[in-house]
Amino acid sequence: MKKLVFILASLLLFSCQEEKPAETGQAKIKLKLNWFPEAEHGGYFHGVQSGIYKQAGLDVEIVSGGPGNPVETEVAIGRFEFGIANADKILAVRENGLKVVGLLAPYQTSPRCLIAHQNEPLETFADIAKANRLIVNDTKPFYKYLVHKHPEIKKNQTVAYSQALFLGDFQSIMQGYINSEPLIIRDKGFDIKTLSLADLGYNPYASVLICREELINTNPELVKAMVQATQKAWIAYLKNPSSANKVIIEKNPELGTTLQRSAELLPGMMSADPFGQMTPERWNTLAKQLHECGVLKAIPTDLHKVYNTSFLSDQ
Repeated sequence: MKKLVFILASLLLFSCQEEKPAETGQAKIKLKLNWFPEAEHGGYFHGVQSGIYKQAGLDVEIVSGGPGNPVETEVAIGRFEFGIANADKILAVRENGLKVVGLLAPYQTSPRCLIAHQNEPLETFADIAKANRLIVNDTKPFYKYLVHKHPEIKKNQTVAYSQALFLGDFQSIMQGYINSEPLIIRDKGFDIKTLSLADLGYNPYASVLICREELINTNPELVKAMVQATQKAWIAYLKNPSSANKVIIEKNPELGTTLQRSAELLPGMMSADPFGQMTPERWNTLAKQLHECGVLKAIPTDLHKVYNTSFLSDQ
């Protein structure tokens, strides 16, 4: 109850601080990432680096995320105009009263995967139970769904995400993104194998651009400008990621030489017409899955409000 009161109070506070045009005539907005800068955010960085956002009248500041960053909460209370979140998280937080809305989905195929050392018998999802431990965030919706489909996994010890721990424990399994951690780990000389959560039928949209419902109601032109500029930026990034990648590397040097290869894997997971499209069928399937595994108490009756594709350009 106290948490809800805090959120409501914050909403009142930040709703009075609507984004205002800068002296240059550009609307100053902040975009909060859900993790440290990586290829999964490439289109957003390209929008800044190439000037696409400025051409749309937007002065966009990208703020890095990381562990424990409540992006959805910060967007819902107006601390950030826009943010990045995955579709399953959007549904989960909306049930708790945070009215954020998905606007554009770069990833049409979820990059979420499980990673094991080559010697580990990870051929099917049932094999996960044989691991020494799972290096995963066990509060994430994907883990809840995984346990729902394979209850035997409940017996596995779970520990917080740590690449160092995974590299030192050859009987462990770790969560990751198929175009990120596997590349980094192989570059360090380790032989690994992966399983894609999408192959289990769990395929939420990822790296979704979100805003709060109130912003759509009070400033739809700003939302439209951001969405359509982001579409343009992502399409350009997928064709030539080099300039944006230079900025991403500066902000996250650990990516090293893997960033370019990571970006090269994106087009196959981001194909949609128009770019960023989302369908009611996909959202409905995801809501049912989250309800089945207990993440949602009920399937939302306002599912049509969870996402909004009306701002997308037909480019």
